[in-house]
Amino acid sequence: MRCVRKIAIFCVVLIAGCSDYELNPKVEEIPVIESPNIEVMPSSLNFGHLDAGVGESKAQVITITNVGNKDLNLSHIGLDVTDLVYTITLPHITTLEPDQATRVTVTYIPRTYETNSNNVLISSNDPNDSVVTVPLTGESSAPVIEIDPMYYDFGTTYIGCEAKTIVGIKNVGDSDLIISDIQYYVSYPPELSIEIDTATMGPFPWTLEPNESQRVTIYHEPWDIQEDSGFIEVHSSDPATPIAQSDQEAMGDYYAWATDFYEQEEVANADILFVIDNSCSMHSHQTNLNNNFASFIGVFANSGVDYQIAFITTDNENFVDNKIVKSTDADPIGEVSALISSIGISGHGLERGLWESFEATQSGADAGPGSAFLRNDSRLVIVYLSDERDGSTSYSAMTPTDYANHLLTLKPLSDQLSINAVAGDHPSGCSPPWAQHGAGYYEVVQQLGGTFMSICATDYGLQMDTLARDSILLSAFELSEVPIEASIAVTVNGYQSTDWTYNATENAIYFDASAIPPTDAEIYIDYAVLAECPQ
Repeated sequence: MRCVRKIAIFCVVLIAGCSDYELNPKVEEIPVIESPNIEVMPSSLNFGHLDAGVGESKAQVITITNVGNKDLNLSHIGLDVTDLVYTITLPHITTLEPDQATRVTVTYIPRTYETNSNNVLISSNDPNDSVVTVPLTGESSAPVIEIDPMYYDFGTTYIGCEAKTIVGIKNVGDSDLIISDIQYYVSYPPELSIEIDTATMGPFPWTLEPNESQRVTIYHEPWDIQEDSGFIEVHSSDPATPIAQSDQEAMGDYYAWATDFYEQEEVANADILFVIDNSCSMHSHQTNLNNNFASFIGVFANSGVDYQIAFITTDNENFVDNKIVKSTDADPIGEVSALISSIGISGHGLERGLWESFEATQSGADAGPGSAFLRNDSRLVIVYLSDERDGSTSYSAMTPTDYANHLLTLKPLSDQLSINAVAGDHPSGCSPPWAQHGAGYYEVVQQLGGTFMSICATDYGLQMDTLARDSILLSAFELSEVPIEASIAVTVNGYQSTDWTYNATENAIYFDASAIPPTDAEIYIDYAVLAECPQ
């Protein structure tokens, strides 16, 4: 302004001295510029420290004002990076007249233990500030679960062995982690299992402080060669991962294979005890037995078996006529016929064949251990013949299982025992001639793997022949190694057989009575063996 005054005075002096100059000069006007002008307050947002574990959140407001003299158009308002913890509530107007304002609400909802940064970007037609950036910051507390490992492959575990791995569960957050449950899901059949140490930690829920950990153990014990899989689900108070998972895979395999070969041989010696029902309804059955007994003895004679035969009845444990018929006798068929004929049908009406055979095989009895009849190197064959159910329970509280277990004590190997019956059909009996179901006898025969045949047959020729052959042929074959039962395969004369069972106690294969391999049959038994497992 001082400069202006000096010029004015100077001009006056000039005018006063020179009349040729004008006294009213022209003044130039400055033009007014019209434009929008954006103002954003505040310039940044800090949401402080929130607790994500309890779901704490916070909202703050950004005010946008047009301080210019022309409409401000808001073309875009959004986050710099797509985010799950920050959300924006957009303004209801996007064109602001001069001096008009609007608001944007920003909400911070943290999900876990973390620090979160982002930016709100505001684009407009402000020529000088087309994009305004508002920085966002926030922090949060929470429990955070960590499972290690999240995946584990056992590789191959030999069948019969066990492998294990440890799965750690740790709280890597900054507040207490509550574990409410741990569940384990496995493929079928279940060959993966979990061990949870509730003895140390107690029942659920568990509380893990920051940096505290716990662990569980996963076991793999395969019994087949299929792939096994499982996964742990840990349920906790981690707000971001309420159910954490760890997966496991495994494969079972056989360690080695073995093959046992056998050739069917006949029994060299046999001690045969017949238990005959001598009640009044047995006349036709005894006659049928007598008429066909030659078929029974013929099988033994043709096989060269050294046999002994004795008879008791269903009401007396002593040998009929105190007689043992031997293969060395001059006329064994005639002697047997005479014994059967002498039995008669005047015996007690309550048949108790199981009890009388139990009594007859006691130490000191006619067929008991140490007697002339029961030889150590012979197979013991017992045949029950009755048209009624066994009534032994009237004499003793013993069950059919008790009688079967007693008979097993008479021989060191169960294959040296052949228990059979000719009785009424299971489960309803038979006719003609009439016969009740041979209850009691049937259960004992089934438990000991013997032969059960119908007493209602009109001709006992087939029954006697079958009983004799089943008595002199081996039905059990002991294995040289301990097998994996599911792997056993049996072939007889080149054909696969499924009519057998495995007896783990004796480590032997037992053929069903109807499937006993014939004389000279070639028997192959293939199986996988249990591995020697590392400790």
